[in-house]
Amino acid sequence: NKGSQLPDALAHLFLICKSPSLNDLIDHLDHYARLVGIDHICLGLDYYKGSEPFKEIQTPETMCQWVPALKSHGYADTDIRKILGENLLRYYRETW
Repeated sequence: NKGSQLPDALAHLFLICKSPSLNDLIDHLDHYARLVGIDHICLGLDYYKGSEPFKEIQTPETMCQWVPALKSHGYADTDIRKILGENLLRYYRETW
């Protein structure tokens, strides 16, 4: 076993808040980072026509808002890169 992935943890957030803000999402991410460590967190959002899952992130084009929001929560550039894709790429390399 080379490791495991948590199932989609955002489902729990939607049970708490019908339309979570970006700050709500990052608070949720903070919680999981404390539980499993930053090396095991990545962002994977699904968008489809008609979906409006988050207040500030309505379309893939607005994803750029993640970087300043993560920085304002104290995340270092290296951790932000991990969250936005490096962790997922590492996972693929290690498991495929």
